[in-house]
Amino acid sequence: MLIKDKEKYVGTLIALWNKVFGDDEEYIKLFFKEAYFDGECFAEISGGKVVSAFYLLKCSIKYQGKIYRGRYLYAAATLPEYRGLGLMGKLIKEAQDYIKSEGLDFIALVPAGDSLYDYYGKFGYKESMYKYRLGINKEYATLRAFGEITDPLEFHRIRSSADSDMLVYNDICNKYAFECLNYTGVRVFSLSEDAYYARGEELFCSDKETALKLINNLSGESVVYTNCDIGEAEKIRNGMIFSSDDNLFFNDIYMNIALD
Repeated sequence: MLIKDKEKYVGTLIALWNKVFGDDEEYIKLFFKEAYFDGECFAEISGGKVVSAFYLLKCSIKYQGKIYRGRYLYAAATLPEYRGLGLMGKLIKEAQDYIKSEGLDFIALVPAGDSLYDYYGKFGYKESMYKYRLGINKEYATLRAFGEITDPLEFHRIRSSADSDMLVYNDICNKYAFECLNYTGVRVFSLSEDAYYARGEELFCSDKETALKLINNLSGESVVYTNCDIGEAEKIRNGMIFSSDDNLFFNDIYMNIALD
């Protein structure tokens, strides 16, 4: 069901998250501070505790010159002793009915493992999102010449300004994504007005030509993920989309900074 009294269930939702994912409490509370109250939570409750749940976070997709509104399905979890009962499938269907009733266009998600592509496929999700994996053979270079991005609004501005077909979080969800990067020690550097580098995570820029110039300044990682098809970059699947309209199919949507 869709949780209405969101404050009431925070404690048991944190317990579920910790049990299933094993994250420390400080990291978990970051989500409930930054993003929980802005989205929706679907949960199955038994004996007063949440036994299965996920969150829908606000986002949009830029696709072929249009903007589509939807949700990002995040942190799907079921307690081990309640698995195999169809609880998660029930919640997924409820969420799909919900976005249709709200006039939204899609739900996007990033499966936690390859086997889950088949699982979500049973509910109408299609492989639609990708990123490029690029091996780098460069001698060590420094990023000292570039300024570090400390304001999530600047991070959001660069991502939102790109014209490519991609998933974009709303400002609240984007701030949470940025805080998650910081929490895990990932520093983000501004490379230009429309490009940044999240160290070890992503090179994001507007076009291939710019990316080829900037790649020389990366700092020694052997692999970087990017939104541009550069040289020997390998295109890999990185997510699925359920469309509320059977006649609307999203294809080749860029997605990298996943909340997982």
